[in-house]
Amino acid sequence: GIIMEFSPAAIDIFGYEATEVIGSNIKMLMPEPMQSGHDDYMNRYLNGGKSQVVGVRREVVALRKNGQTFDLELGVSELFIEEERLFTGIVRDITERKKVELALKESERQQRMILDNAAEAIISTDINGIVIRWNKFAETLFGWSSKEVIGKDIVDLIIPDKYKEGHIAGIKRFKDTKKNSIF
Repeated sequence: GIIMEFSPAAIDIFGYEATEVIGSNIKMLMPEPMQSGHDDYMNRYLNGGKSQVVGVRREVVALRKNGQTFDLELGVSELFIEEERLFTGIVRDITERKKVELALKESERQQRMILDNAAEAIISTDINGIVIRWNKFAETLFGWSSKEVIGKDIVDLIIPDKYKEGHIAGIKRFKDTKKNSIF
């Protein structure tokens, strides 16, 4: 676990100069409890244990020089050079990506809340007419729960027989031209 090289990108990510980390244990870049468990993990792995890190890309929490923890994507590879066993880590700071993902989840939660509390039936389908959204008012209006209809063809659910052929033709035209000609 001793750091032998530290790239310019790692310097930017972690805030350490290469001279501050080369020769130190890699666990200095890990917060607790990963820091305390690192040596035991490495010993188990080196003695034939199953890897949860080597050869697996994963998201972890890392530690900057200033003590700040942050989200990191980590890929660790194992290699042998002249019978010396070495490990190399490829890291990417994913702090901004995680912020965007969190904001998107919150936005989706708010949208679901608005749609579920709307006083109108709101139904969404994919390009093939398969139901992907069925709000609470649609449940009340049509009598089916969202669990019963998600994944089913809208034509089979609520399109009256006399309109089914035209609806199916409209979906085909839309798929062919990408112009809304269903209704």
